[in-house]
Amino acid sequence: MGSKLVLSALSLFIFSTSHAKPIEFTVMSYNVENLFDTLHDEGKADYAYLPLTVKRSMPSAMEYCRNERIPPYRAQCFNQDWNEDVLNTKIQNIAEVIKAYDKGQRPDILVVQEVENLNVLNMLNEQGGLGYQTVVLLEGDDQRGIDVGILSKYPLAGEPKIHYIDKSRKIKTRGILEARFHIQDKVVAVFANHWPSQSNPDELRSLAAKKLLEVLPKAKADVRIAAGDFNTNKNDNPHGINETLLKPKRGLYFVETNPELKDGQPSGSHWYQGKWEFLDRMFIDSKSAGNAEIDFSVHVKPFMLMDRILRDRRGNETVHQVPNRFNADESRGYSDHLPIVSYFKIK
Repeated sequence: MGSKLVLSALSLFIFSTSHAKPIEFTVMSYNVENLFDTLHDEGKADYAYLPLTVKRSMPSAMEYCRNERIPPYRAQCFNQDWNEDVLNTKIQNIAEVIKAYDKGQRPDILVVQEVENLNVLNMLNEQGGLGYQTVVLLEGDDQRGIDVGILSKYPLAGEPKIHYIDKSRKIKTRGILEARFHIQDKVVAVFANHWPSQSNPDELRSLAAKKLLEVLPKAKADVRIAAGDFNTNKNDNPHGINETLLKPKRGLYFVETNPELKDGQPSGSHWYQGKWEFLDRMFIDSKSAGNAEIDFSVHVKPFMLMDRILRDRRGNETVHQVPNRFNADESRGYSDHLPIVSYFKIK
């Protein structure tokens, strides 16, 4: 009798595990371009994003602006009035982009870059009417004060953490934010990335790739997703994505989620020097990729784009639709990036 009970229990276990309901969720990554609050964060160079009345009364702000060597940035630092009205417009506009996804349903998990702090990320969630259950941001070492954050419809499955790329460098870079979430009966780890910009050596982005691959198997999760602005183009050498993240190894590695774009989609998420490029990318761990259905897209609506006229050497003009970036002086626009989204169905 006892053996029959054991066999029945074992059969039930095998049946239930083999017929476990797959998890389905969406992840959006969006570089929201300079989402700052109106307060100065001590130790951060956020002076361009303060109200004029505040920065003009701060000797440290005026000194910083005078020392800015790039003329357009110097003018912005001195003259941009990042007041409450401008901030509110920026929040509402970014929220409009996010809420335009899936007929207002919003992505299940939202990874954002270029957010100053937890305060302004909470403002985006609350004042922007996004209504996410979980908001995650840990302050990093970026000298300008911009961080990565994650908003989620799901609860956390443990304490978030930052993985620093190289703490020994004089110029500090943004770390990789890791947060794990409960989705049904599984734990999904999300790594939020904003790798060093193209003004930095390619080797620094390669170091970021190595750090991401190093922490990948250490995340206590069933599924692992990496998303963000990887600031990597095809000419990077060494190439952190191709030579590290996507390179098959004995253990885990990453698989990219965008093998092909849908018809009519922009051929990139960022427009630079007359060309589209995919600085924004998304990856899933190689183990989960074999059990996953994935659908990738660039999230774009007409209001997110604007006309840009380009002239060639002969004076011929062509009109291109490019991201409608935010203009603080005119209180309009969104970001210089378009969001990317992946739908996952994982057994």
